Amino acid sequence: MNSRILNLWHTFINDLPQHLVRHDGFAYRRPLSLFALYEKAHKAPQQPVCGVNSRVTIYLPDSDEHCTLTLVSPSQADPDQLKVSLLSPLGQALVGKSPGEAGCAGSCGLTVPFRLLQIHR
Repeated sequence: MNSRILNLWHTFINDLPQHLVRHDGFAYRRPLSLFALYEKAHKAPQQPVCGVNSRVTIYLPDSDEHCTLTLVSPSQADPDQLKVSLLSPLGQALVGKSPGEAGCAGSCGLTVPFRLLQIHR
């Protein structure tokens, strides 16, 4: 019994990064929130902010790592190529952020803090 729980826990931990960058955090249950996110992602801002097809560099203080990734539509998400779905928890947390801003992406009770360092054009 304990080994089964341990195996389930390992599976959960291994799948969590995929969930943070690929899965739909809204699960299409909140259509107004979904609309607001897409509107925010497609605005033409005065200063650079994260949106669809933004290539960004973030700093992850918990692991002291820098990561460069691209925000994409859900159909284009591919964690192996660091293409993060706009609707994933990390994608939602990045949309509308400007360089220097901090945020947190949360999923399954865990939060991952980050700071947006740069938006590449």
